[in-house]
Amino acid sequence: MATQLSNLKADIDVADERIKMQQQIDVENQAKRDAIDQALQRQRERARKITEAIERVRALQMEMKYKEALQVVENQILFLDPINPSGLLLRDMLRDNLVYRTASTLRNDAANAISTQQMETIEATIPPAGIMNYPTDWPAISAQRAGVEATNESPADRRVLAALETTTLPAAFNDNTLEQALAYFGQMTGFDMDVDWASLEEIGIDKETTVSLSLKKTNARTVLERLLDKVSTDPVTQADWAVQDGMLQIASEDRIRRHTVLEMYDIRDLIFEVPNYDEAPQIDLQSVLQSSQGGGGGQSPFQTNQQQDVNRLPLQDRIDQIKEIIYRNVDEESWPEGGGTTGAMYDLNGQLLIRNTPKNHREIHSLLSKLREAKAMQINVETRFLLVAQDFFEQVGFDLDVYFNAKNNQIRAARATDPNVQASDFFDFGGSGLQRTITGPDNGGGTGTTQGTVNPRPWSPIGTGQNSLGLASTLMTGDFAGKVLGEAPALGIAGQFLDDVQVDFLVKATQADRRSAQLTAPRLTFTNGQTSNFYVVTQQSFVSDLQPVVSDSAVGFDPTLAVASEGVVMLVTGQVTADRRYVLLDVTSSVSKIKGFAQQPVTAVAGGQLVSSQDTQSFIQLPTVTVTQVQTTVTVPDQGTVLLGGQRLVTETEVETGVPVLSKIPIINRFFSNRIQSREEQTLLILIKPTILIQNEQENNSFPGLEQSLRGLGG
Repeated sequence: MATQLSNLKADIDVADERIKMQQQIDVENQAKRDAIDQALQRQRERARKITEAIERVRALQMEMKYKEALQVVENQILFLDPINPSGLLLRDMLRDNLVYRTASTLRNDAANAISTQQMETIEATIPPAGIMNYPTDWPAISAQRAGVEATNESPADRRVLAALETTTLPAAFNDNTLEQALAYFGQMTGFDMDVDWASLEEIGIDKETTVSLSLKKTNARTVLERLLDKVSTDPVTQADWAVQDGMLQIASEDRIRRHTVLEMYDIRDLIFEVPNYDEAPQIDLQSVLQSSQGGGGGQSPFQTNQQQDVNRLPLQDRIDQIKEIIYRNVDEESWPEGGGTTGAMYDLNGQLLIRNTPKNHREIHSLLSKLREAKAMQINVETRFLLVAQDFFEQVGFDLDVYFNAKNNQIRAARATDPNVQASDFFDFGGSGLQRTITGPDNGGGTGTTQGTVNPRPWSPIGTGQNSLGLASTLMTGDFAGKVLGEAPALGIAGQFLDDVQVDFLVKATQADRRSAQLTAPRLTFTNGQTSNFYVVTQQSFVSDLQPVVSDSAVGFDPTLAVASEGVVMLVTGQVTADRRYVLLDVTSSVSKIKGFAQQPVTAVAGGQLVSSQDTQSFIQLPTVTVTQVQTTVTVPDQGTVLLGGQRLVTETEVETGVPVLSKIPIINRFFSNRIQSREEQTLLILIKPTILIQNEQENNSFPGLEQSLRGLGG
């Protein structure tokens, strides 16, 4: 039994070992299955994330967000699967799209920039509608910069100060106490008031001080100042008021001055000195000869005067002028220069740093605003040079030539050689009269044959020629008449009668009118009181001198050049009158025109012989320049026009030629006389129109109500 028991225990141990081994195998198999399941799960999860990322990339592609899509591909798809085919393909494709989109964007930006520049160029060609033109967004620009010049008072203080000016109330005090008067004032205005009775008692004012004042209706500030003035009996210090922390404070002047603030004022626009440009050039020949000292090489009028800054006041002196104006006009006793200790003023690079009471700061601001208002006035001057020309020409001419004995033996003999010979060929009324030879037909050599005339039987042809038409044309002078005579006539009739008596006739009739108006209207805008000028000049070079260059038996001429100018020059000084309705103008205006150049040769000695520059086609040019100049001082209404000066040139020419005796016989005198009439009229008018440009008015005309809105923004 023990053996059997031992065997059973051995069998049990073997069975137990076998069971444990089987369990271990089952556990390992289960772990493998779990690992496979987890791997499959991770693979499915990764595939799901990749699929979602690909869908996200496609959505971003539809929205053309290629940069964000590329980040999804690189940070999600390829991070999860670096060799994912879809991710690699999408990455390359998105990179290409980004490059293309960037290049396309740059091209579009370049095209848009070019289009913008072209539009700005086209816009720049549009002439302005007015004298002064504001940008369309000027209200927005002004609103952004509103309050720059305002004092640093709080909004509550500004509201109280504004109410003092706008609130009106009656004042009927008859020996009322000051306390009662101030209580009434506070009740009517609704202001919070702080009355420092202790400081007032120091200057002899208390609550029981009586006051009498009768005003029907005025603003609150005036009522308050009159009340305090009535009760102030101390000649050294008086009662005063100030606005602080939104309250109206009433105390002695010394007490009020204890509250000071520091402000900075930019006065660079006030100390900017407007220069006078009075160096307008002289454009007549005398100035050319003087500048060249008679030898040519005249100075150009287009040069800047380098001495225009000589009389300008130094910068520090201009700053000191502004400071002196403030010292003398704003509470003089508060500055150290007046013996006070309240105010202090320093200047730094054109800016003033001022410490003083708020009330004095308001007065300083008002004073500087008035100075700016006076300086912000400009004058626009439009000058008109109007040249009107009227020309008239009339010609009615009749030339009649008669030749008698037109079939005698001389003419028949000449016609035997040339059938076209006429009786008029035997006469030359421009020379000796009767011709002894006539020219026959072309013999084939390119020229006609010349033959003498035979003796007449019984007499030669007799010719009577009239040239009064040609003589009248020669005697007629004038530019317009010369141009008309140089052209074909408006009507021309010529004819010939052939018989025993040959008749040649010529009729010319011409009538011409010409009217022209030439307007030159330059504009000039300058500061009130300034001297300015403008000139529009065309220069033409000419040979003013020839310098001989002599060598052995030879001579040459070296030309020296000068310039003659034609155009308009104006020097003007303008001053607006006190009522701003008229403009005082001091004007110097010149108009020049080059009429032409004459030529003059010079001579030199070379090798003992006199040599003329004409041999080398070298001449001194002598210009003829017409100059019209007006110097005057006038008073012109704003936007009115005044005639400064005018010049009228009238040239009338009438030429009549004819045959003596016959030209005096009525009716038939028309065949033996010629008449030409010409009239040339030229009128030059110099007109000037000033326009006063006041900055506030110009701004209000362009943007009504803007100034009031800016006052609300800037206080």
